[in-house]
Amino acid sequence: MNCAAVMTANPSTILASDSVADAAAKLVAEGETALPVVDAGGRYVGMFGIRDLLGLVLPRGALAGDLVPNLRFLGDDAEAVRGKFQAASAMTAGEMADRRVPTLHPEMAEIEALRAFSREQTTLAVVERDTGKLAGVVCCRDVIRALTGAAQAA
Repeated sequence: MNCAAVMTANPSTILASDSVADAAAKLVAEGETALPVVDAGGRYVGMFGIRDLLGLVLPRGALAGDLVPNLRFLGDDAEAVRGKFQAASAMTAGEMADRRVPTLHPEMAEIEALRAFSREQTTLAVVERDTGKLAGVVCCRDVIRALTGAAQAA
């Protein structure tokens, strides 16, 4: 099998021109930790997710290592964090998209998708090799479906 067989085709996306506030709302509404960002032509730009949001509102030290113990220095000032979000909310998802997330191609072997997901532990984009357009994503659900054989039964 190949990546096309294990990916979720036609996934929900965020437009590069969407504001960070709109992208955050979409993540929450859809219960996702990350979504692919595409341009107006459907070409993959990068991923935008919860870690990107945290990077906008929390001090850099809060994201180093184990997140929970590092948050003690924030105190009880949630309003300051909300203020940072408001200040960053007009930025675009395209500006904030993580372009370092590796991409897969539909014809790549299924095992490569499983290895990449395990290594990266984030949603991975499956991009058409010639056009750069988003074909799908591989996420935790897809890996579990592939491992349990549910992909063949669908």
